[in-house]
Amino acid sequence: QELELTGREIYADVSAGNWDFRLGRQHIVWGEMVGVFLADTVSAKDQRESLVQDFDLLRIPQNAARAEYFQGDLAGGDLHAEAIWIPIMEYDDIGEPGAEFFPFPPPPPPGFASVFAGEEDPSNSLSNSGFGIRGSFLKDGWDTSLFFYSSLDARGAFERTVVTSPSPAFVYRRVHDRVDHIGATVAKDFDWGLLKAEALYSMGQPYEVTRVSDPDGLVHQDTLQYIVGWERVFAGDTHLNLQFFQAWTPDNDPDVIPDELESGFTVYLNTKALHPRVEPELLWIRSLDRNDWLLQAKVKWEFQRNWWTVLGVDIWSGPPAGFFGQYDSRDRVYYELRYSF
Repeated sequence: QELELTGREIYADVSAGNWDFRLGRQHIVWGEMVGVFLADTVSAKDQRESLVQDFDLLRIPQNAARAEYFQGDLAGGDLHAEAIWIPIMEYDDIGEPGAEFFPFPPPPPPGFASVFAGEEDPSNSLSNSGFGIRGSFLKDGWDTSLFFYSSLDARGAFERTVVTSPSPAFVYRRVHDRVDHIGATVAKDFDWGLLKAEALYSMGQPYEVTRVSDPDGLVHQDTLQYIVGWERVFAGDTHLNLQFFQAWTPDNDPDVIPDELESGFTVYLNTKALHPRVEPELLWIRSLDRNDWLLQAKVKWEFQRNWWTVLGVDIWSGPPAGFFGQYDSRDRVYYELRYSF
């Protein structure tokens, strides 16, 4: 769709005692679950290939100012606090209408066409900037954090207008409303594996509704999401990760597609047991409420130092209105050659 040249991260660092400051284009990662972005609310996402890109390409860096404070040996633990300000927001890249992974809104009723009128272009004003604070504390192996983040919604939602002339149509425009998030993370390494959990409460998240009588086709709802994961490394450098997640919308509108309570799980397996240079990898993300899932499987081979070749397959399955099922006809097999330096 386009030729792109971009600087992934371009920033300047300044240190002063217990303080570190970073100014410029940078990654800000507050959540690190596998395949599910929950506490990772700051980073915009490149979704032109859905969620199947490598994480180093999937996250879009933000143009931000960041201050961090470190204090060791505080009440027997280590404190890390940070504050961020994002004067120029980045938003999820979803491609263009008609692209393979363009996230179409709910279809209109019979007799109406779908028309996409482009995207709202929020100004880079102070009122549209993003900001947040986060504090984490490490003690006795328990790594816990709390955070607050407020910004224009990076994901965006499709605002709808119904027109009847010259022909009946639903006209969609992608908009970005302000959403506030309160979240927490916890991690602890036990003998039986690494335990991780994240929770996020989002206030005013916009959702598309199928109700024709709604003026703009959007409702704003509060949603609580959480995920619990377990990971362990076995012999042969084999990594197994299992996760369970849920999203609860207590005042869920009956005309939005997600149910009041949505549940799912992920399975991730990676191993070098066959050969130290051959690395099979599998990620399965599945809904427990409907037959909606994504399967990624690939084999990486480091045939020379710094040279990788990858053979993989991505499979989406589910109903047309499902998060993964909307891409049911987009299954693919791919080959990749990469040189790292």
